[in-house]
Amino acid sequence: MQNLTIIPISALTEEPDKQPGADEISLLSDFHALIGHRRLAAAKLAGLREVPCKIVSKISKKEQVGIMLEENMQRADLTY
Repeated sequence: MQNLTIIPISALTEEPDKQPGADEISLLSDFHALIGHRRLAAAKLAGLREVPCKIVSKISKKEQVGIMLEENMQRADLTY
């Protein structure tokens, strides 16, 4: 299973320079799945309470969209 890529909720509204660094974020904080929405939904259905994640911090909205588009384009190639 590939790790989910998650960002702190603050990354959805704050500029990168105002976001905490990955080493400053509590694992009890709220996060948003940037990559792996379907894997997260499947894990929840399977009753898993923990999944492997990569925390990305200090990321702009433009970078977030770029990462999501790149991931979706790679996934589309796997279906052929």
